[in-house]
Amino acid sequence: MKTGKILFTISAIIVILFTNSCEHFHVITVNYDVSQTIQNDKTDTIHAKTLIVTSKDQYNSTIPVIDSQSYDYTLASGEKRTFHHPNSQLYSDRLDTIFYYFDITDAQGKMESFMRTIATKEFYLDTKISETIVIKD
Repeated sequence: MKTGKILFTISAIIVILFTNSCEHFHVITVNYDVSQTIQNDKTDTIHAKTLIVTSKDQYNSTIPVIDSQSYDYTLASGEKRTFHHPNSQLYSDRLDTIFYYFDITDAQGKMESFMRTIATKEFYLDTKISETIVIKD
């Protein structure tokens, strides 16, 4: 009888230790909606190049998964363009970072470059992240 209690206690301790060690693998689904808008408020047309890089960092991984898209377009005065990542899903063991690189050239040939970063985290449950960049004279 005493041996049975000892084996039961050891089994219970092993199960508790195993369960606690696996706790960080608990997966929850986080829905997020990310959009980045660029708007031309200059009097002239602008030419824009946009590079969007998404880095998906996995838990316990040294190599992130990288996805990129590039766009080359023109915006007339008052026109805007939105880059939208709707209904994306993130799991608690991952952090997605979206980098937006913009190169803007105006009618006089003046070039401006800038970058925006949006990092999604597991506590952004069902959230919407959006930003509008306005290019002015």
